[in-house]
Amino acid sequence: MRTNASRVLEPMPTIPPHEMLAAELADDDEPLAELRRAIEADEMPPFYSNQPVVKDAAAGQVVHPIALYMDGVAFQRQDSVLGVWCYHLFSSRRHLIAVVRRSEMCNCGCRGWCTLYPLLNMVAWSLTSMVAGLWPAARHDGMPWDEKDSDRQDKGAVPFGWKAVCVSC
Repeated sequence: MRTNASRVLEPMPTIPPHEMLAAELADDDEPLAELRRAIEADEMPPFYSNQPVVKDAAAGQVVHPIALYMDGVAFQRQDSVLGVWCYHLFSSRRHLIAVVRRSEMCNCGCRGWCTLYPLLNMVAWSLTSMVAGLWPAARHDGMPWDEKDSDRQDKGAVPFGWKAVCVSC
């Protein structure tokens, strides 16, 4: 934080990409239908077809292509935010998964890494669960779910019914 020279832990509100994608796919069948059509018509580009996750998928199993996008957005003369979005390449619905205010990034000399590492660790954890096709069995930091995460704990290690792979960052 700007006024505190010591290290402090600050909560960073995020929405895991796998939760956003699960909600989108539960609400809309169109991305899956479009993806199946493109695969059957052999219209998928090599950056999708050559993915090991896609090659190793069971016969008939479709792997959803997703992308991550990060960008800075100025909102005051002296400050900006880093926004992190995830989206399905066939629906193009962007899901904002995190916002980090530049003035609240770590100033210990790490150039913001102390702030970005936990965020990127959460994104990697979420992408890993989508590749496996399973709801995560533990938190992104390896700790077990706590009582406020009971809905997530109930889903732990349960199959999504789909898999996804990040093909663009």
